[in-house]
Amino acid sequence: AAKHGNPRRTRIVSEQDLKAASEELVALAARRSARAVLIMSSAKGFMSRVPADSFTMQHKGGKGKGSTGLRDGDCLDQVVRARETDQLLVITAEGRAHSIKVAAVPEPTRSSFGSAVAQVVGTNSSLRVVALMPLPVL
Repeated sequence: AAKHGNPRRTRIVSEQDLKAASEELVALAARRSARAVLIMSSAKGFMSRVPADSFTMQHKGGKGKGSTGLRDGDCLDQVVRARETDQLLVITAEGRAHSIKVAAVPEPTRSSFGSAVAQVVGTNSSLRVVALMPLPVL
């Protein structure tokens, strides 16, 4: 600093710090490249995951695509957007919160009903979903 008149602007880091920083960058790159999906739950207790880009705008005079494939008398209860690398909190009417990976939610064909929430979460009882909350993995 005395020779040049300015304090040093660069930092000298150890190899361990450099390795940890590069691992964080790799994890961040994987997170950004993860596919965006929609998690849908129905009123009768079914859950499915579809790619967010599978829904497109219908043009004038178009026939449209089949929708999410619901059973008779069933309707979509919740739809949340997440990434495949995220965690998903499934909060039930009993007040329990189950944490599962978004990638663990089955991705059905366009016309199928999806899987039962109890099967996805891994419990025996029938669960009624009150809320879905995606938690990004940092």
